[in-house]
Amino acid sequence: MPTRRKLKYLPLHGNAPHGAGLLACWNWALTGFRATPVDPTDMFTYVSIGAPLTPQSAVVNNAAWFTPANLQRLATLEAAWTVHRGALAESVARQAELKRINTELVKCAIEMNGLNWSLAPTPYKVVMHYDPHSTDSQGATVLAGPNYTHWWLQIDDGGVPAHNDGIEAFPLHAYLTIRRPEYGTTAFESRVYITGLHTEHVTRISNLVDAVAAGHHPAGVVHHAAMANLHACAICGQALLSGVQGVFSANGRHHCRCCGRTVCASCSPATRVQLLGNRLPLGGGNGPHRVCLFC
Repeated sequence: MPTRRKLKYLPLHGNAPHGAGLLACWNWALTGFRATPVDPTDMFTYVSIGAPLTPQSAVVNNAAWFTPANLQRLATLEAAWTVHRGALAESVARQAELKRINTELVKCAIEMNGLNWSLAPTPYKVVMHYDPHSTDSQGATVLAGPNYTHWWLQIDDGGVPAHNDGIEAFPLHAYLTIRRPEYGTTAFESRVYITGLHTEHVTRISNLVDAVAAGHHPAGVVHHAAMANLHACAICGQALLSGVQGVFSANGRHHCRCCGRTVCASCSPATRVQLLGNRLPLGGGNGPHRVCLFC
């Protein structure tokens, strides 16, 4: 399996949104760190335990979403969970209903933050991990209601197996993290396709990719000879030489003609005629040129 690599850079080159609460994982996944997000927390609490629905941030930032029809959607989900609330034993039916309701709440959160979800596959997913259990005041493990523990974006980089990007943020940390490959799928996740991203998503991801490139090559110039002795893929970490000296792995060893990274075949599946920043191709020659996933 490829090594999971985390690349951390400040979003917008250090210009993180003001206010610790704005750095929440859900705000990244749903808005790209907008200053006026709609916090989904009250919505989950309402459906889970029947607490009054008083989403103050939602009223301020997207009151238009809270129409009678959408309020009825939430009331229907709350009523459906009432059957399972306070259950003493786990069951297949309860877990299936927990997943269904959590997924519907993710769709609501996507809508109220100005995006559109899709049943048809798209390159983008909002992913929410939830916990099927929680701890009561006595420290005992109990069954959980609708909840979330972490949100992130999954970006399909073009269908290369095991190389989808998970791009995430963590509370109080003013940076984004790329996970390649993205987390493996678990039973306790809701994954919803979205039709597009906010401008804030696109800007921060673009700047993150630029920061990755600058972080590897501060001068913006890479000498091919300096990269030639690397025996592992610079992106996924896969070994590129077998135990026998000089014998390449089945996945091959390649060099990105844009940045010079030594990479495996899976991390350099594409070619480009014009390189990023109009760079001259390493090694010269006419295009198309083999490039890595970053370039």
